[in-house]
Amino acid sequence: MKSYEELIVELSKFDAKIVGQDLPPHSTNLMRQLNKKDARNLCLFNDVCTRYFEFRNEVSNHKTANLEEFVNRVVDKTNNYMNFFSTTNPFSHQQDFTSSIIPEMFYFIFSRIVESSEIPIIVQAQNNLPIECMFDLCDGGRMLFKNKRLDLSLCKKSKLALDGVSHDFVIPMLAMEIKTNLDKNMLAGIENSVSALKRTFPNCMYFVVSEFADLATDKLNYASTDIDEIYIIRNQKRASVRGNKISQNAINKALVIELALKAVSLLESVSDEQLTLEQRMKSGKLI
Repeated sequence: MKSYEELIVELSKFDAKIVGQDLPPHSTNLMRQLNKKDARNLCLFNDVCTRYFEFRNEVSNHKTANLEEFVNRVVDKTNNYMNFFSTTNPFSHQQDFTSSIIPEMFYFIFSRIVESSEIPIIVQAQNNLPIECMFDLCDGGRMLFKNKRLDLSLCKKSKLALDGVSHDFVIPMLAMEIKTNLDKNMLAGIENSVSALKRTFPNCMYFVVSEFADLATDKLNYASTDIDEIYIIRNQKRASVRGNKISQNAINKALVIELALKAVSLLESVSDEQLTLEQRMKSGKLI
């Protein structure tokens, strides 16, 4: 059995290979737990790390150029890793340990997409994204940002300056909110944030992804919001698996592939030459 120090060193070697963007969210979460060095859980974390390192090796070593093949493989490994916690999960809901696994799955899928693109886009994980920018005259003039913490986003790093004062700024092209269980209160909060973000970044696609739905799907229509799509990637309602009434479905590969292909399309649209108004006039469509 390895010590906490040995596990930390091994995990650090994986993350040292990532340059220029945020570290994987579940890896960050795991490192935080390992640094607690709780002697009672050393055996457990040896089991967790064995499975997690297998997942990371698979992601790193699977070099296929076929995106769908890569997504299928990553989803398979994610399902295997998550199945371990379905029977062995000592972490409380408040510790938020297993909820970072799905964001990490998308992190590596989007990272592979970005690697093959010539556009300088980065993958941000569990980071603040500006959704509103405000100006006032205090201190001779200043910019104020209202931020929202997002689970995952594809962004371009930029700078925004006012009176010679420069601020780090990111322009998102895709943003994702990822939940374990999605209920109507969560959705209401997301709707407000999305509306603000779309006013600032109207071309940014915003997806909500959840493992399970805790919503009244027979009474409400969620298509009237600024959210571009809501994905329930296990195709199940929370009530059906609560109390182990039935086993949870595997993650739906087709839905994950659909999201990956939408990210590819977005990158391609950004790289397309933008037509001038004069050019658009020929088609009669100015927008």
